[in-house]
Amino acid sequence: MSDANRFAAAASRRRKPETSKPVSGQRKYTLLLDASIADDLDAALLQMRRQVGRPVDRSQVTRELYALLLEDPTLAEQVADRLRQDGAPS
Repeated sequence: MSDANRFAAAASRRRKPETSKPVSGQRKYTLLLDASIADDLDAALLQMRRQVGRPVDRSQVTRELYALLLEDPTLAEQVADRLRQDGAPS
């Protein structure tokens, strides 16, 4: 079993049931990922947890990535370039 799979299995055992309603002022989105990308994300979250010294959840990382996208025009251009290269709507 890979580190990412072990991490995901352990996290799911310890995870409290998530509420279906967002906190006031937040909106809820669903993100669909390919299995390989999800595994890579789990591995990255494990590494990030080691770097910051505390648990880090996917939602928190996603919010930070969105904030960076909005703050950094060069990052936004990189995303736009990838979308243009892909050429197909997601």
